[in-house]
Amino acid sequence: MGAELGLLIEDFTTVNGSNKKRVRSSVFVILSMVSLILGLVLLNFGYLKLGILCWVTVFPILLLYPIIRFLFGGKDSLVAVVGTVVVEEVIKSQIVKKIEKAASKKKKY
Repeated sequence: MGAELGLLIEDFTTVNGSNKKRVRSSVFVILSMVSLILGLVLLNFGYLKLGILCWVTVFPILLLYPIIRFLFGGKDSLVAVVGTVVVEEVIKSQIVKKIEKAASKKKKY
């Protein structure tokens, strides 16, 4: 059982020098790619709500979490998770604004 968890969990040293355990970043990257592919497959088979959920929400959160966790000192924490969701929503809203702006410019011509 310990060998299997070694693939998922790693030891790391925090900024203040204490040793902690955390989920490997590669797990989040692999799960984000699985979510992307699963979302596209679900969209292809007509499961629009589940496909969009996987593709538009779960995929970016899983991909951003290791980056945000790094900025919070490398620890798995609720603050890093909430920060990841906030950053993802801000990025998503900015993309939607730009798309709407481009569409409104296109309608004018």
